[in-house]
Amino acid sequence: AAKMVGGSGRRRMFEASNRSSWLHMIVLLICVTCCMVYALNPRPFHAEDKSHVLTESITESVRRGIKSITEETQLCTKDCEWYDAVVVLGGGPQSKDGSLPEWTKRRCDAVAELYKCCKNKNQKLRIVTTSAGTAHTPSVIDSEGFPVTEASASAQYLIRAGVEAKHIVQEAQAWDTIGNAWFTRVMHSDIRGWRRLLVVTSDFHLNRTQAIFEWVFALPPAQSSGAVEGSAPGRWCGEAQCWQYRLRFVGISDDGIEIAEERGKREAKSLEGVKQNAKALKTMESFHEWLYTKHGAYAAAVKVERLPPSERKIY
Repeated sequence: AAKMVGGSGRRRMFEASNRSSWLHMIVLLICVTCCMVYALNPRPFHAEDKSHVLTESITESVRRGIKSITEETQLCTKDCEWYDAVVVLGGGPQSKDGSLPEWTKRRCDAVAELYKCCKNKNQKLRIVTTSAGTAHTPSVIDSEGFPVTEASASAQYLIRAGVEAKHIVQEAQAWDTIGNAWFTRVMHSDIRGWRRLLVVTSDFHLNRTQAIFEWVFALPPAQSSGAVEGSAPGRWCGEAQCWQYRLRFVGISDDGIEIAEERGKREAKSLEGVKQNAKALKTMESFHEWLYTKHGAYAAAVKVERLPPSERKIY
């Protein structure tokens, strides 16, 4: 009887050990699965308010008040290879002689600094300069009677600052920030496969820029099958490919710029309209239809708002 009891006890101990081993394996499997899911769909870092209407998943980071790229060493020393392209936004009316406004010069100076930093590490940096101009004020005309686009003026400024022309592409079709995002995507990033973008603007323009670019770059590609079930927002599949954009934003300091406060108020008001449109327009097709039938800068039947001379300096 003693032998039988001893054998039964050993069996119970063996069974308990087996159950414990299986439990450990299940817990380990759950942990590994969670790690894999996190790795495939990492949570981005947001330094700013996340109340705008779009997903957070396509934004990596937001930096404000940058005065110099060298002061923000991570932009070059750690991130240089991360960028597929840097998008520098145009800044509104140029002077009659074609020179850029101060806030646009600061944006271009920062991008030129980043370009040189990357070049010193033998890393190539592509730059997208943007905008035809603004629909609210007259375009600049050169001495020969031809219009000078903001994209061209920014490109020439960058070239004079040491950027090689072969590393610059222009988006010279847009008349506003919404157009900047749309044409940058459909003319350049979608075509070239540029998925990781650094968008450079001014502090007073940063919130609306972020909301617009996240809206436009989260739209599923035209004729795609739509969102992947269970995937992170911002990732879309069509046929054999998935689109996953990663956007970073930098606001260059507007300290000392006279129009910054007034322009900031206008930007905050315009941001509300962006949020409403982003809620309603969730495909490339619907966005395209809205842009060319409703938007004042692009629709044939909509009259463009022209600002009086007294207000043009802030646009």
